[in-house]
Amino acid sequence: MNNYNENEKMIIQNNDYQMREWLAYKNLPVITIATKVDCLTRGKIAQTVAKFKKELDCEVLPFSAKDSYYTENVIKYLLNYQNENQL
Repeated sequence: MNNYNENEKMIIQNNDYQMREWLAYKNLPVITIATKVDCLTRGKIAQTVAKFKKELDCEVLPFSAKDSYYTENVIKYLLNYQNENQL
């Protein structure tokens, strides 16, 4: 996702769409990690994740390297996916 500040909206960039298309072409699973969510309020984070899920039609998880609040959710999701698909 792109760089932004709290007064800008998070947007999906063209390269995000291109990566998703390539993954689909290769029949690879798609998950989107929405980074830098520490610049948004919790309400805006939920709103943005819902918007991205609808627009991209895939799992979207918020993440911030600055604030480790969402790190555990990302790790759990990836471990569950790995266990379910025996990777």
